[in-house]
Amino acid sequence: MTVRTWITLSLLLLVAMTVAVFVRFLAPVDAPPVLARVGDTRIEGVLDEACWPQRGGELRCTEGDDGPRADATLPDEGTLRIIVAYPAQPEEGRIEIARGGDRVLRTDWDDEIDYELDPGTYTMTADATYPEDAFVRYRFAFRVR
Repeated sequence: MTVRTWITLSLLLLVAMTVAVFVRFLAPVDAPPVLARVGDTRIEGVLDEACWPQRGGELRCTEGDDGPRADATLPDEGTLRIIVAYPAQPEEGRIEIARGGDRVLRTDWDDEIDYELDPGTYTMTADATYPEDAFVRYRFAFRVR
Protein backbone atom coordinates (compact mmCIF):
# COMPACT_ATOMS: atom_id res chain seq x y z
CA MET A 1 0.00 0.00 0.00
CA THR A 2 1.39 3.39 -0.97
CA VAL A 3 1.60 6.33 1.37
CA ARG A 4 -0.94 8.21 -0.74
CA THR A 5 -3.48 5.34 -0.44
CA TRP A 6 -2.86 5.12 3.29
CA ILE A 7 -3.43 8.86 3.78
CA THR A 8 -6.60 8.77 1.64
CA LEU A 9 -8.04 5.85 3.64
CA SER A 10 -7.12 7.55 6.92
CA LEU A 11 -8.87 10.77 5.88
CA LEU A 12 -11.98 8.88 4.76
CA LEU A 13 -12.08 7.05 8.09
CA LEU A 14 -11.64 10.31 10.00
CA VAL A 15 -14.47 11.95 8.05
CA ALA A 16 -16.75 8.93 8.62
CA MET A 17 -16.05 8.98 12.37
CA THR A 18 -16.69 12.73 12.57
CA VAL A 19 -20.02 12.34 10.76
CA ALA A 20 -21.01 9.47 13.08
CA VAL A 21 -20.26 11.53 16.20
CA PHE A 22 -22.13 14.54 14.79
CA VAL A 23 -25.20 12.43 13.91
CA ARG A 24 -25.16 10.79 17.36
CA PHE A 25 -24.96 14.21 19.03
CA LEU A 26 -28.03 15.42 17.11
CA ALA A 27 -30.08 12.26 17.80
CA PRO A 28 -32.82 12.62 20.41
CA VAL A 29 -32.11 11.37 23.92
CA ASP A 30 -34.56 8.63 24.91
CA ALA A 31 -35.99 8.46 28.40
CA PRO A 32 -34.46 5.65 30.45
CA PRO A 33 -36.50 2.49 31.02
CA VAL A 34 -37.98 1.56 34.39
CA LEU A 35 -37.16 -1.98 35.51
CA ALA A 36 -39.12 -4.10 38.01
CA ARG A 37 -38.58 -7.52 39.54
CA VAL A 38 -39.58 -9.72 42.42
CA GLY A 39 -36.72 -12.02 43.41
CA ASP A 40 -35.40 -13.54 40.19
CA THR A 41 -38.61 -12.81 38.24
CA ARG A 42 -38.42 -9.79 35.96
CA ILE A 43 -41.66 -7.97 35.19
CA GLU A 44 -41.67 -6.64 31.64
CA GLY A 45 -42.85 -3.04 31.42
CA VAL A 46 -43.80 -0.66 28.63
CA LEU A 47 -43.40 3.08 28.32
CA ASP A 48 -46.64 4.88 29.06
CA GLU A 49 -45.39 8.45 28.78
CA ALA A 50 -42.17 10.41 29.32
CA CYS A 51 -40.81 13.93 29.08
CA TRP A 52 -37.02 13.81 29.04
CA PRO A 53 -34.42 16.60 28.66
CA GLN A 54 -32.49 16.77 25.42
CA ARG A 55 -28.95 17.98 24.87
CA GLY A 56 -30.15 21.54 24.28
CA GLY A 57 -32.06 21.57 27.58
CA GLU A 58 -35.61 21.45 26.20
CA LEU A 59 -37.96 18.58 27.08
CA ARG A 60 -38.99 16.01 24.48
CA CYS A 61 -42.23 14.22 25.36
CA THR A 62 -43.17 10.78 24.01
CA GLU A 63 -45.98 8.30 24.55
CA GLY A 64 -45.88 4.52 24.47
CA ASP A 65 -47.86 2.35 22.10
CA ASP A 66 -49.18 -0.88 23.55
CA GLY A 67 -50.19 -1.95 27.02
CA PRO A 68 -48.13 -4.44 28.99
CA ARG A 69 -48.75 -8.21 28.85
CA ALA A 70 -49.10 -10.15 32.08
CA ASP A 71 -46.25 -12.57 31.35
CA ALA A 72 -44.77 -12.65 34.86
CA THR A 73 -46.31 -14.72 37.63
CA LEU A 74 -45.45 -13.57 41.14
CA PRO A 75 -45.97 -15.03 44.60
CA ASP A 76 -48.81 -13.56 46.66
CA GLU A 77 -46.36 -11.71 48.87
CA GLY A 78 -42.87 -10.44 48.44
CA THR A 79 -40.77 -7.37 47.71
CA LEU A 80 -40.99 -5.43 44.44
CA ARG A 81 -37.71 -3.88 43.37
CA ILE A 82 -38.12 -0.95 41.01
CA ILE A 83 -35.33 1.16 39.49
CA VAL A 84 -34.83 3.57 36.63
CA ALA A 85 -31.99 2.49 34.31
CA TYR A 86 -30.34 5.87 34.76
CA PRO A 87 -27.50 6.94 37.07
CA ALA A 88 -29.78 9.17 39.17
CA GLN A 89 -32.80 7.54 40.78
CA PRO A 90 -35.84 9.79 41.22
CA GLU A 91 -36.32 11.56 44.52
CA GLU A 92 -40.06 11.76 43.96
CA GLY A 93 -42.75 9.79 42.20
CA ARG A 94 -45.39 7.20 42.93
CA ILE A 95 -46.17 3.54 42.41
CA GLU A 96 -49.72 2.26 42.01
CA ILE A 97 -50.99 -1.29 41.67
CA ALA A 98 -54.54 -1.88 40.43
CA ARG A 99 -56.71 -4.93 39.83
CA GLY A 100 -59.59 -4.53 37.40
CA GLY A 101 -59.60 -0.76 37.75
CA ASP A 102 -59.57 -0.82 41.58
CA ARG A 103 -56.43 0.56 43.18
CA VAL A 104 -55.05 -1.89 45.73
CA LEU A 105 -51.75 -0.17 46.57
CA ARG A 106 -50.42 3.35 46.21
CA THR A 107 -47.12 4.52 47.62
CA ASP A 108 -44.48 7.16 47.09
CA TRP A 109 -41.51 6.18 44.93
CA ASP A 110 -39.31 3.64 46.63
CA ASP A 111 -36.90 1.13 45.12
CA GLU A 112 -38.26 -1.65 47.37
CA ILE A 113 -41.95 -2.15 48.13
CA ASP A 114 -43.29 -4.97 50.25
CA TYR A 115 -46.62 -6.27 48.95
CA GLU A 116 -49.29 -8.83 49.78
CA LEU A 117 -51.85 -9.44 47.02
CA ASP A 118 -54.74 -11.82 46.34
CA PRO A 119 -54.52 -14.12 43.30
CA GLY A 120 -55.40 -12.37 40.03
CA THR A 121 -54.07 -10.11 37.28
CA TYR A 122 -52.67 -6.70 38.21
CA THR A 123 -51.38 -3.57 36.53
CA MET A 124 -48.64 -1.47 38.11
CA THR A 125 -47.80 2.11 37.16
CA ALA A 126 -44.37 3.45 38.14
CA ASP A 127 -44.13 7.22 37.80
CA ALA A 128 -40.60 8.61 38.36
CA THR A 129 -40.36 12.40 38.53
CA TYR A 130 -37.22 14.48 38.14
CA PRO A 131 -36.42 18.20 38.37
CA GLU A 132 -37.32 20.61 35.55
CA ASP A 133 -40.63 18.78 34.82
CA ALA A 134 -38.89 15.65 33.54
CA PHE A 135 -40.59 12.31 34.22
CA VAL A 136 -40.81 8.69 33.09
CA ARG A 137 -43.99 6.63 33.50
CA TYR A 138 -43.98 2.87 32.86
CA ARG A 139 -46.79 0.31 33.10
CA PHE A 140 -46.35 -3.30 34.11
CA ALA A 141 -48.77 -6.23 34.16
CA PHE A 142 -48.40 -9.41 36.17
CA ARG A 143 -50.32 -12.32 37.67
CA VAL A 144 -50.34 -13.41 41.28
CA ARG A 145 -50.79 -17.10 41.94
